[in-house]
Amino acid sequence: MIVLNFSHPLTAEHLARIEALSGQAVGRVIDVPAQFDHAQSFPDQVTTLLDSLGLSSTEWQTLPQLPGCASTIGMRTGPPMRR
Repeated sequence: MIVLNFSHPLTAEHLARIEALSGQAVGRVIDVPAQFDHAQSFPDQVTTLLDSLGLSSTEWQTLPQLPGCASTIGMRTGPPMRR
């Protein structure tokens, strides 16, 4: 499985937990620095960020993904969550 990391560096313990929760081995980690400009369109910035990863449409459709990944990206690009 490829892990797309948009946050702080992952430790060996993080990767072990991801493997335990997903039931799949982590084959590669792609660290993607992400900082969004609040004056720009978030959907456009997400598209640019994801396009920069260099994954083909086939890879996006066939590589193992963690459940909820798409919804997490969607929440991150939506309006601020209220508590």
